[in-house]
Amino acid sequence: MAQRQFDYDYEDEYLYEEYLTNLAANDGEEMPLPKIEEKPVVTQVTPEIVAPRPFKKRFKNISRLEKVLIATIIIGMIAFGVATIFLRTKITSVVNQTVNVEVENQQTKDRINELQQQSNELLRAERVKQIAEKQGLTANDENVKNVK
Repeated sequence: MAQRQFDYDYEDEYLYEEYLTNLAANDGEEMPLPKIEEKPVVTQVTPEIVAPRPFKKRFKNISRLEKVLIATIIIGMIAFGVATIFLRTKITSVVNQTVNVEVENQQTKDRINELQQQSNELLRAERVKQIAEKQGLTANDENVKNVK
């Protein structure tokens, strides 16, 4: 069988090679040619230059309801920001007061421990005996018992 002359212009070599591969796989039998997809033509569009409109004209097309909603959202955002700052200030104040109370509490505990230590020193048995002897009292060791 004579090989058929390829008379189509293919821009893509891949399609041509695919055609030849299919032709060889079918023992030279003629097959329908693969379809070539047409590529869309892209044209460049130059953008129009639009001059900015004045502020009043820009918002002229917005309805009153939309203006009220925008104003409400803006006011809400401002109020939220102020509330956040206020709350952070309050939290900082409460934390400072808590720290002050804890410091005062620790100082009180330290003072209590100091006074208990002084009390224990004053109630020592030897010191009590010394004071009793100075005042003319005598200790009767038979009446003293040690309790554990």
